[in-house]
Amino acid sequence: MKLATPNEMKKLDRLAMEIYKIPGILLMENAALSIVSKAIEMLESTSRGSKTVVIAGKGNNGGDAYAAARHLIQKRYPVIIISLVERSMVTGDAESYLKILESIDAHVIYATDEAYLTEIETLLNDSALIIDGIFGTGFYGSVTGLFKSIIQLINKSRAMVLSIDIPSGVNGETGQTGGIAVRADETVTFSLPKPGLYQYPGAFYAGKVTVADIGIPNDAINQLKLDAELTDEAFLLEHI
Repeated sequence: MKLATPNEMKKLDRLAMEIYKIPGILLMENAALSIVSKAIEMLESTSRGSKTVVIAGKGNNGGDAYAAARHLIQKRYPVIIISLVERSMVTGDAESYLKILESIDAHVIYATDEAYLTEIETLLNDSALIIDGIFGTGFYGSVTGLFKSIIQLINKSRAMVLSIDIPSGVNGETGQTGGIAVRADETVTFSLPKPGLYQYPGAFYAGKVTVADIGIPNDAINQLKLDAELTDEAFLLEHI
């Protein structure tokens, strides 16, 4: 299977939307459905009333989190959504899903400073599953401030953790962290695996990785002429 860096994935998304006319919100919907499928699988070992806490950051990763929360609520799972950005900073496709959550009176908390940490710690400790949608594959630099504190609380909790696309704090290209990263039990990544999920320390934080098809045409992938290949069992058997 081909590997795609974060920059290559951005090009692939653009191809899908501009050349193949697939709306970005449809890609987000498909991504959310794959997250929900894995979340339900993970929740099977818990009681039906167990809470899921969905933590959303800015941009498409946060949008995927909002969309996944909507589907879990629709399926009657108890969900609390924590946004780490102000309401006014949520725009584009992500805002479309946030508006749906608002229209169905979903429990959304805008936790934008450290005054919320005690409340968040309690919510995380009372949950069965945490869905991590803080940062996406394009993350680089250091994790600081509120984001660092939240990730520390996630890693301290006893809840299962499912990361969207990549554990927050892991660089999607190199696998290096910004000093701290979410320690996921499972990660659902979209379309193609990212190098950072298979290089340490990123591989340690990712847990079990599932690559989900979100509807990007194979022709778009072939058009990019990707060089990197994931050396999985099938690849090795073919070449040994």
